[in-house]
Amino acid sequence: MSEKDILDYIQLDQLIQKINVQANLIETGDFHYKIAYIEQFPYFIGDELLERRYQALHEYLQMLVLAFVSACKFINNAPDSRALELVDGSIVFLNGVLTRKQVVFHPIPMAKAMYDLYNSTFYGLKRKGYDEYASHLEILRRVLFMSWTPVG
Repeated sequence: MSEKDILDYIQLDQLIQKINVQANLIETGDFHYKIAYIEQFPYFIGDELLERRYQALHEYLQMLVLAFVSACKFINNAPDSRALELVDGSIVFLNGVLTRKQVVFHPIPMAKAMYDLYNSTFYGLKRKGYDEYASHLEILRRVLFMSWTPVG
């Protein structure tokens, strides 16, 4: 792997770690909101907490989409099977974060450019015989995006 490949992988891994931290923060905030709701029932809790959650969730989704795109690009440019193995490990970790955490969001539409990038990555993995890696990427796509129909 070249120095650029290593740096790209480190950036992807750091982004995935930030996603994990953001999910933990959202879960903690939701827990505090529920406690405040119980303590102040039947009185209304201000919109400030809801606005903070909305902002945190928005940042979380942006990071997830960036991680998805970065992983696809890294896979497409991976110089060898070891690089593919590393990024697959990151995707598996990210899938684990998304399934373990209690952060619920609705899948978003997939832009045409992202759809094309995903298809080239997914079918490239399949052609090379990396079916397991392709299935991990597919799991991530299903969690993040609504359907196969691209928007745009």
